[in-house]
Order: sequence, then structure tokens, then C-alpha cells
Amino acid sequence: MKFQRDFYCGCCPTYTKRVHPSSKNNDNMNYLQIPPKTTISSTPKAKIGLARGRSLMDWIRYMTNTPNISGTNGKLLQVTQEELCNHNTQKDCWIAIHGNVYNITPYLEYHPGGIDEIMRDGTVLFQEVHPWVNYSNMLEKCLVGRLIKPRHDQLDEKTKALNIQGTTANVERLSFDFFQNEQTVTLCIYTSKTNFLTYQDIIILLNKATTFISFIYIDDIIHTIMVVRIATEKGRIEIELKKVQHKIWKMIGNFTDKHLSYCNIKNFDPLYFSVTLMERQQITHDTYWLKFSLQNGIHMHPPIGYHIRLKLNKNDVSLVKPYTIIGPLEGKLRRDEKVIDLLVKYYSDGNFTPLLKTLEIGEQAEMSVFEGNFDVYRLETCKILILIAAGTGFSPMMRIINNSFGETKQNLKNVVLLFFNKTQNDILFRKELTSLSQKNKNKFIYHNILSRPDSTWTGETGYVRGELLKRLLPKHDKKDQTLICICGPLAFTKLAATDLRAIGYSDDEMHQFLA
Repeated sequence: MKFQRDFYCGCCPTYTKRVHPSSKNNDNMNYLQIPPKTTISSTPKAKIGLARGRSLMDWIRYMTNTPNISGTNGKLLQVTQEELCNHNTQKDCWIAIHGNVYNITPYLEYHPGGIDEIMRDGTVLFQEVHPWVNYSNMLEKCLVGRLIKPRHDQLDEKTKALNIQGTTANVERLSFDFFQNEQTVTLCIYTSKTNFLTYQDIIILLNKATTFISFIYIDDIIHTIMVVRIATEKGRIEIELKKVQHKIWKMIGNFTDKHLSYCNIKNFDPLYFSVTLMERQQITHDTYWLKFSLQNGIHMHPPIGYHIRLKLNKNDVSLVKPYTIIGPLEGKLRRDEKVIDLLVKYYSDGNFTPLLKTLEIGEQAEMSVFEGNFDVYRLETCKILILIAAGTGFSPMMRIINNSFGETKQNLKNVVLLFFNKTQNDILFRKELTSLSQKNKNKFIYHNILSRPDSTWTGETGYVRGELLKRLLPKHDKKDQTLICICGPLAFTKLAATDLRAIGYSDDEMHQFLA
């Protein structure tokens, strides 16, 4: 993946970790000088005499010639932490490395450190003892699948309490380091949470090649960092800057007051930057699909279900409105294009949308970094997905629906969409949703419910209510992992949640989009 102009994302040069003299107290560090050359000393690990035929080359031959080493018959599984912990014996041993789960049972006899050493706690110790090992090649055929982040209802009570209270107590403080050559300088941020980090968890803003700001989202905490490149395969976030002049720098520059700071996502004061309106497409009589282009120097790929804020100025007054990022209902979601898509309904009697409607193609608005708390990993584990939307509350459902159909969603049994609108003319993407339902007859169930139907309407009518939900939704089976996503006007969302509780669903099975 390549960023535009003067910064890149790619593999970093060979790197030996250096300890910065101020790394033990980052709060007092206000600039980065070249770290002194240090020699890393460590106690050599004792090697165990292996049985004949158990060398590294023997392992490679065994892996090459033996089918189904992983024990999954070629399928990639979604593995919970609880399931991982169940495979902890010499006859059945799984290990997680950077979010990938491997069945290393057949490898134990080939391990140079002996079986006892790797059985101590391989998941934790591997990165510490063997950071140089190309594990993805050495254990390629042992791959079981991907380690899944725990759902909220699976967290211990202490962690739940911290999430609810929005506290930053006991938050991991990120450590910081850098190295350089004549062409580039690479900044490194170390965190123990890299198992669940993706490119979507990191926002990068580069301002005229002089100011670098990054926000890293980890467990509902936002960390503020200087950043320009990411890579998490080696247990760290890496940041690479391409130098305009090829020479060694004596220092990187001054830190801002917020460098290495953090706050709970609920208390985050979003940063704004300029975006350009590049396209406006009419969807219904009052709703439009808007495309905004990001400036060079901004890397932002919002996760599914997250929103941004648009800001416009009127008579020296700033007007702000949140919008959930959307995408196509079918096809591959964009990853590298520098475009943010929004679904906007214009209200003639409003303050913000009439002003937005006057924005011409090529003109600029202010956009914030993304916000949200939707756990996208729940989409990987649920078997029944229920979507309840009203009007443009359909926005977050668009990328959720797109994500729900594919080869990796084998565990998902049903997707049910209840779409509430006033009239037939208000139904968004009706043709596309009907087509999707016909293509996936046994999987995608789609109902339109109108509150102001005309005489030609033969479908469901009325408002959200318990009787209707109980009749249209599949029978609730607590054995199936169910996820219910609700979005619409605040009163609609709250009423739907209340009715769902009344017919037996729990809060842990729901996510209410309340931006």
C-alpha cells in the first residue's frame, strides 16, 4: 500500500531495537535526538538435544509432505480466546502469534528449546524470545485461523466496568523509538495490543510536511502520536517518513503537548481537516450520496459502523452534524482510495443541510476524524444478524450488509433487515435490496414497513412495536449468537430496544447507533 506524495507504507529495513535514554519517562521527553548505540545483551537460551530426524530441515520436509497438519481440513476458523485456551496439552497444542492461531502439536518434537519451554506460555514468549523468526512460513500449514476479540458480554466484570465508566485507569502507556537512514526515518510505537490492530484503527494527518499527527484507537482509548506509516506484523506500529533531502538528521523535531497522550473515546475532542466535495448523486427525492476526497497527507479508513462530523460555517457560526460512513451494498469495499462516502437527507427547515446543499462540487468543508464504538469483531462471531433501521438510519447497515456476504461468513445463518419508512418514495436502495434478497433467498430476509402507505402498498405497515418484531424476526434461540443493530431517530432506536427486551432479547445482543 502506497501513500500519495511524500510518505509510504511498506516493509521496513532490518531493525534492531534501541532503547531511547528517555524511554522510561516519556512524559519528560520533548524532542528526539539520535539514540546512542547500545549493545543488547541476553542470556543464551539452552538448546535441547533433539531426537534423530527432528531437525529444522526434517520439519520442513514433514510440513511439505504431510496433508492437514492444522487439523482443519484446509478451513480457516474464527477462534475465541476461550477455545484457544482449551488446546493446551502436548497432544493438542495451539498458539496465537499476532492474531493468527496455529496448531503446533506436530512441531513440538522439532522445537530446539524443547517441549517444556514452548509449553510454558508460547503465545506470550514467542515474540520475546524469537522476534526474528519467520513464523508465517515455518508454521504455514499449521494455520488454524484468526483469533477473535472477545465480545462485550464475554469480558470480565472489571473490564466491563472500566468500559462503562469511560475511565483511563491502568491504561497501557505506549513506548516510542525511531531509526533512520539517508532516505527515510521510521518511528516505532510499541503496544501489547497489536493482535487486534488493523489499518482502520489508525488515522494519519500530514500537514505540509512539517506537522505529523496520528490517533491510534486501542480498546476504547485514543492515543495521540506523531505518525506516518503503519505495520503491525512484528509487534509494533511503524511510522516511516520519506526525506526530501537525503541526509542523516541530528533530531526529528519538537513534540506537541499531546504527544503520547491518551483519552477515552467518549471524551475525545475530534480534530478537523479540510475535505473536497467531489460528487453528489441523488438517491431519493430528498436523500443524496455525497463523496468527499481527502487531502494528500491524510490516511483514514473508518471501520464499519463509525461516523465522522461535518462542519460548515454560517455567519461566523460553526454548524456540525454527524454522519455514518457508507459504502456499496455489494462488491468489494474500497480500502486504498482517499474517499469518504456519506448518505445525506436534506431538510428544508433545518439549519445544517440547506447549507450543505449549497456546497458546490470542488468546494471544501471541514471533516473530523472518525468516532464510534461499534465492535466489528461481533460480525465475525454472530450466527443471526438482525438490522432494524429507519430512514437514513440505514447508513451503518450498508457496510454491515456488504460485510455479511462472502466466503468467510460461513457461520452466519441469517441476515434479517426490517426497514421502516414513511412512504414508498422514501425507501432507500429498494431495487438493490430486493435483488440482494433474491440472490440470497435462504440467508437474507428483507421487510419494508411503511407508516404512511398509499393504496397500492401491500406490505407491512405501522411503526416499530413488539408484536411486529416478534412476528417478523426469527424465533429467538439463545444458543445462537445474535447481534441486533438498531439505527434511526433517537426515539425510534430507544423504542425498538425496549420492545426487543420485552420479547426476550438482552442488551448484550444489541448495538444502538446513537451518533
